[in-house]
Amino acid sequence: IADNYSNTDAGNLATFYAANALYRLEEYDRARTYFQRFEKEQDFLGASAFAAQAAIQENKGSLQEAAELYEQAASQYENKLTAPRYLLNAGQAYEEAGQYEAAMGAYQRIQEEYPESDQATKAEQYRARAEMREKKATSS
Repeated sequence: IADNYSNTDAGNLATFYAANALYRLEEYDRARTYFQRFEKEQDFLGASAFAAQAAIQENKGSLQEAAELYEQAASQYENKLTAPRYLLNAGQAYEEAGQYEAAMGAYQRIQEEYPESDQATKAEQYRARAEMREKKATSS
């Protein structure tokens, strides 16, 4: 269905479900291809598709790309439940990549835009950690 009817709403949705199934089967390269083909709307599924692509890149060690995709996921569907989680993931990926300024930016965005979220407290702690890591890296 995903391949034969890709230009229809049903085909597009089938593309998302195929990508998700391939991801769960740990066929990450194929899953990524389907997630990229999925026409993302400004909704939960669009954000989920970006987040899944980010997780694939994170598993491959492409932390910069993962972080950017997590930020796209957060911006794709800005709600109080998923966006702060995606931003926290972005910050962590940036930190692992040694990009502390970008990490602090993601954490700061959580604190400013989603102060009531469960991730806001973690973001404050992680931001302090990233700041310390940056100071340590620049003083070496």
